[in-house]
Amino acid sequence: MSITSTKGLKIWLSKSGVTTTDLIPTSISSTDPTEITVADTTDLADGNIVEVNGTDYPELDGKLFIISNLTGTTFELLGADTTNTAGGVIGDDAKVAVYQTGDMQNICLSSIDISPGSTNTIDISTFCAPGASLPGNPTPGTITLNGYVDIEATGYKELIKAAEDGDAHMLKIDIPNQGYIVGKMVIGSISWGIPIEGSVTYAANASMSVPMKHVFEQS
Repeated sequence: MSITSTKGLKIWLSKSGVTTTDLIPTSISSTDPTEITVADTTDLADGNIVEVNGTDYPELDGKLFIISNLTGTTFELLGADTTNTAGGVIGDDAKVAVYQTGDMQNICLSSIDISPGSTNTIDISTFCAPGASLPGNPTPGTITLNGYVDIEATGYKELIKAAEDGDAHMLKIDIPNQGYIVGKMVIGSISWGIPIEGSVTYAANASMSVPMKHVFEQS
């Protein structure tokens, strides 16, 4: 597969106030990609974004994946690899939260700027150990969503709602023939650029609560 252009790329934001479809896994494979079995997959679809918690699988908990190869009550988690947790016992609070197609809103952006987080150091220097330090907590990455103001666009309205509610929202980027980039963010503010002549622009500034990552089929 060769490098492709961004033509056909789609960007999705989870809507304000959505209630996820929460599933309890009955089986988790120790494979790459990970295979999940649940009691019911009604209304689920390939490409749905999921957040996994409480499974006691370190490769899964607190992370985001994409549903792939949905068959019956079983689906794969694109981007998940649990081969190192062979024979793992599923935690009592295991939950797979699914954002279905109707929970997501397509937004039309002109560009996205993604800046990863960094780990600051804590200075513990003494006269006996000049320059000593400890790693601090990692800072969240930031993301800026840039576009042109269109008050008739549902996507623009959803961005305004997301900035006002202060909740964490999923962001999913469908890259033609190259998988998905997924993450979770809190939009802190929206700023506007007003030129003397031209179109009014906006920039939605967000902090990542789950870093963006690229998931795709591994051959």
